[in-house]
Amino acid sequence: MSIKDKYAFVGVGLTKQGKVPEMDTDELAVQAIFLALKDAGMRKDEVDGYIYQQGIGGGPHGSLPLVMTGIPARFCWEMPSGGCNCLNMVIAATSALEAGLCQSCIILHATSASSQRVLVGAGGPQRSTQGAYGCYGPVAHGA
Repeated sequence: MSIKDKYAFVGVGLTKQGKVPEMDTDELAVQAIFLALKDAGMRKDEVDGYIYQQGIGGGPHGSLPLVMTGIPARFCWEMPSGGCNCLNMVIAATSALEAGLCQSCIILHATSASSQRVLVGAGGPQRSTQGAYGCYGPVAHGA
């Protein structure tokens, strides 16, 4: 049986981009979650799945953003960073929904590499202007 047209993204939470030294990655994650819920017209208690990815310079600390938001997720999964794992997060969420592990799922990537003075591509052949414009890591490239 096909899963075509069975699942959809219903909300996006985009936080401030660039240097955000006043917020750590957990705070950025919380803000992104609340923005996505608002965009989707959903309540916290309607979310029971959470898949997240660490970013360059660190990312959300486990399920702490869920605790901070009060979301009662019963399914939580950390995906490794790198390569095409941003797309794998979508596949994992679809699989979790299809398996009945959750009814709705937050997919999250949060990082504050600019705020932590992380220079992406320094010293390597891949140096380019991408980092200068905040294009860090696989999620940005996947998007």
